[in-house]
Amino acid sequence: MNNTTNELTVLLVDDEEMVRLAMSTALSHAGFIVLESAQANDALDLYERHAGRIDLIVLDLVMPEMWGDEMLPKLREINPDVRVVVCSGFDIKEGEFEGVEAIIKKPVRAEKLVRIIRDALGV
Repeated sequence: MNNTTNELTVLLVDDEEMVRLAMSTALSHAGFIVLESAQANDALDLYERHAGRIDLIVLDLVMPEMWGDEMLPKLREINPDVRVVVCSGFDIKEGEFEGVEAIIKKPVRAEKLVRIIRDALGV
């Protein structure tokens, strides 16, 4: 993993453009490099192409073509040590997703999002 915040790369996967834009803006302002994807399959391709450079994935739970809980095992096939933060507008029970760094309930304030991502990355 990279050592400074401005070298840390987050892949943001969310089908809602306004949500993606708000999260991307908050993370970029905090110094993260942000890659974005609106679709799960595109995100999987992007993660494979940039596997060694993506430090964490923020993964929306509900998306049209593939839900986040379906995508998570596919990400782990590519990299078993992938760091993932799941986000959703729905309530998620504690322990519902094993091995994720955190769960974010949308909507989330920019400051809280940045804090959760920093905590998940240990920076």
